Amino acid sequence: MDVGDACENHEECNNGIQGAAWCQQNDETGVKTCGCKIQNYWHAGRDMCLPSILPKDADGNYECVDKKQCEYTLGKYSSCDSANRCNCQGGNIYKGACYLQKQLNDTCDISLECIASLGTDSFCDESIKRCLCEPGKVCAVSGKSLMGMSQASLSTLGIALIVGFVLVAGGIAGCLFCKRKKEYSPVHQASVTKK
Repeated sequence: MDVGDACENHEECNNGIQGAAWCQQNDETGVKTCGCKIQNYWHAGRDMCLPSILPKDADGNYECVDKKQCEYTLGKYSSCDSANRCNCQGGNIYKGACYLQKQLNDTCDISLECIASLGTDSFCDESIKRCLCEPGKVCAVSGKSLMGMSQASLSTLGIALIVGFVLVAGGIAGCLFCKRKKEYSPVHQASVTKK
């Protein structure tokens, strides 16, 4: 008996297919065939039905025999290691799923991707698809802390710094020009003559 073969009852499928199999009826055609039970899937390489909902071992790790089992349980960034345990591939487990390691400004699709690496003060800005830190909050990044600022705040800060630099540089240059020509503004002349 194989998956897809005609059947009359569950015992036929269970006796012929390794793993959790049963006889299922197609609602449209009424035809009964063997298949894997709900929360199981067919693994052609092993020629058996494998569970997609995994048990945990005594250490709290998910036990597996196939990568696909881990993907059903922890998501696409998981794998089954040689010790038959599900692990995240170069990422973090957060709220029961694997996410890739993210840094501030990395591309993202959902906030959980950012939160898994950067903490709960981070989020995925859906308009620019980037991990950011909440305004006024501090997000940890590889041992450093970065203060989150909105893009409007960053733009305003940048403009203020440029204007301040231009004013200071202009004042210094203007003052040097005045001293060179020995000409002073009326305000400066008044302060010199009072002394």
